[in-house]
Amino acid sequence: MRVSIVLLLVLAFGTMMITSHAAHGEEPKQEVKEKEKKKEGPREVTAEEIWRGIDRNTEFVLIDIRPGDGYDAEHIRGAVSLPLSEINDETLAKLVRNKFESVFFYGDDEKKMDVFLAATEAAHLGYKKIYMYSMGLSDWKNRGFATTLSN
Repeated sequence: MRVSIVLLLVLAFGTMMITSHAAHGEEPKQEVKEKEKKKEGPREVTAEEIWRGIDRNTEFVLIDIRPGDGYDAEHIRGAVSLPLSEINDETLAKLVRNKFESVFFYGDDEKKMDVFLAATEAAHLGYKKIYMYSMGLSDWKNRGFATTLSN
């Protein structure tokens, strides 16, 4: 009998906690963790994260999505040019060895949405490790990182 009362109290308390979270617009912690696990798609990165990868010779593909003349004028060392309008399965396959290789996209700081569109297209095409540096080339230079000119 006592065990039944204790179980009923535990169940009632648990229900109150879930109801309390829901009433305040909160989700129970377990549900939040499950949503975080499911969260896929492009992830935003900083200039420092890209620089660390370059400095450590980490294997990844860094794609400058600006039109070719912008890339020719100046770009991040190691970047390849693939304008947003030319991103498709065929052009990405020429630059990225497989769909599990890390791919970083960047462009102009005033066109952050273009970086998001490029990364989203890559995700749609089945690429798994996609990163966006939406702050762009101006932010890169403002942080003191060097750029390269095309030859």
